[in-house]
Amino acid sequence: MKIKPDCIPCLINMTLRMARLRKASQKQEEIIIKKILNKLPKIYPTAVPPFMAKEIYVAIEEVMGPKDIYLNEKRKSNKIALKYYPKIRKDIERSKNGLLKAIKFSAAANVIDFGAYANIQVIKEIDKIVKNKNIKTGLFQINKFRKLLKNSQNILFLADNAGETVFDRILLENISKIKIFENIYYVVKNKPVLNDALSEDAYFCGLHNVAKIIKVNSPAPGLLLDHWSKKFKEIYKKADIIISKGQGNYESLSELHDKRIFFLLRAKCPVIADSIG
Repeated sequence: MKIKPDCIPCLINMTLRMARLRKASQKQEEIIIKKILNKLPKIYPTAVPPFMAKEIYVAIEEVMGPKDIYLNEKRKSNKIALKYYPKIRKDIERSKNGLLKAIKFSAAANVIDFGAYANIQVIKEIDKIVKNKNIKTGLFQINKFRKLLKNSQNILFLADNAGETVFDRILLENISKIKIFENIYYVVKNKPVLNDALSEDAYFCGLHNVAKIIKVNSPAPGLLLDHWSKKFKEIYKKADIIISKGQGNYESLSELHDKRIFFLLRAKCPVIADSIG
C-alpha cells in the first residue's frame, strides 16, 4: 500500500512522538523534522508507509543514537499476556471451532500497538479479549484458510508486536493440531522497531515450542522487500501459506497480491480500513 495524503501528518506526528520519547531537545526535534521533511518529496507517493517509518528511525538515530525505547513496555506486555495464556487456551479448547476462535484472539491482540496507541492499557485490552468483548470476525476467509492449511507443508508467520506473541503462539498451537507440518517459521525483527517482537520476546512467550524462530532485517514496522536476505527470500518462496500480522506488514506486502498471504490485523486508521474494505 503506497503512502496516501492522510499518511503525511500521521508520519510527522509519529516523528515528534518518537523524538519526545527519546527526550529530544527542541533543537534536536528541529533537526529530525527537517530531515524527514527533506525526505518526503523524494519518496511520496511511490513508497510504502513503513519505508517512511524507517527513515524516521534513521533520522532519530543519526541525531540521538540507537535505543530500544519500548523495551520495558514489550516485557510488561509479554508478562501480562502470559498470565492469561492458560485461560485463553482452555477457552479455545472448549470451543466448537477452536481454530476460528484462535484466529479471532490473535487478530484482536493486534491492539497491543504502542506505535498506534501511545497510551494503551495492555491489561485492560487483553481483559476485553479474554472476555470475548470487542472481537469481530471481520473479513478473514476462514474456509479458504483451513483448506489451504490441509494442503500445506511450510507455514510462514510474520509477527508484529510483543505481547500479542502469546496469542500467536496459541494460534500456531491450534494450527499444529490439524496435521504434521514440515516447517513452521515465526519471523521477528533483528533490531528494535517500535514495540515489534524480537527473538527474545518470541522465546519468552514460548514460540520456540511450536515454531522455528527466525530473524529478518527490516528497520521498519513491516517487511521492506529490499531488506530481505537471500535466506529469507528462499523461506518465503518455499512457504505454502503466509500469515501476516499487523498494519505494517499489510502496508509492506499488500501490493504483492500473493494469494498465499492471509492478513491478520486490526485496522487502526481510516486509510487502512478503506484499503481492506
